Amino acid sequence: VCLPRIHAIAAQRESHMTATTAMPDERLKAGIVQVTPFQQNCTLVWDDKTKRGVVVDPGGDIPRIQQAIAQTGMKVEAILLTHGHTDHAGGAAELKEALGVPVIGPHLDDKFLLDDLANNRFGIPARPITPDRWLDEGDTVSIAGREFQIFHCPGHSPGSVVFFSPSQRFALVGDVLFAVANLARRWKINPEEALRRSNAKFERRVRFIEESLKSQGRSIRDATLQEME
Repeated sequence: VCLPRIHAIAAQRESHMTATTAMPDERLKAGIVQVTPFQQNCTLVWDDKTKRGVVVDPGGDIPRIQQAIAQTGMKVEAILLTHGHTDHAGGAAELKEALGVPVIGPHLDDKFLLDDLANNRFGIPARPITPDRWLDEGDTVSIAGREFQIFHCPGHSPGSVVFFSPSQRFALVGDVLFAVANLARRWKINPEEALRRSNAKFERRVRFIEESLKSQGRSIRDATLQEME
């Protein structure tokens, strides 16, 4: 197994910030391990100094994930799930047993998916999992000592969640950014209503981010351009 692709996920302090603006947290690192026949991105996120970190969406191929963990030297503190589909959650029970760490997320609305993981139609080895903690809108989760906000984003699945850190300028979104045609897959829900609810929450978040950036003398356009550089 090759070393996972490594990314620094926080920006350096911008030179135009005022002296009173808080320094962003020291950047975390993230490594991607592609798992299952879908080549789903299982993500390792950790602090390179303390080596504390988490595994996000271990859909399968657990030996491959464990080898990547060993190669990074990280100490896994939790397993995070963005939603309950097999390619994202199918290996969570096995990895939890191997590491002895809690499983956190997704939202309770994905319970029916997690309960039925073993019956997936793709032939992916998977076992049901009951998280140690369900997540909801407004919750927070600590990743390597950094606070990540939780947003409930029904659509791709009813219980999809996003983990977002303003200080790291980084989000773990799972499959929230996905084709609209998949909104109603495997559950009885009106896709137009699900999309309307997600759009309403997205608009509220944009307003929140705009206000946060405004207090720093910045705009969403500024942040977008910086991300592209």
